[in-house]
Amino acid sequence: MNEDTTRDLNKASFEEQVLARLETIERRSEERFETLRTEILEVKVFINQLNSRLTTLEEKVDRRLQETRPIWENVLAEVKHINKKLDIFAADTYEMRTDFAMLDRRVTELERAPR
Repeated sequence: MNEDTTRDLNKASFEEQVLARLETIERRSEERFETLRTEILEVKVFINQLNSRLTTLEEKVDRRLQETRPIWENVLAEVKHINKKLDIFAADTYEMRTDFAMLDRRVTELERAPR
């Protein structure tokens, strides 16, 4: 230790040194607390802004859903109608194939028959 540090220690009593140290700790703690408080307030503001933006987006999505819901309902109704027509078309096609197969057999039998 150098002599200046030793002289400084001799000038102040132990109690004064402890109190000075505690004041320094308290001042630094208060500064840190204020910094944390400020940061927490900034986070709260940011969260409130995000919440506001999310609410706006939700409202926008709800409006768009209300606007497009009738369109989609019409599309679904048309798809169901087309599916029914396709089912009928498929049934008719199978029936025609069956008829062609039967006609082919009859023609083949007629061709084989003696004249």
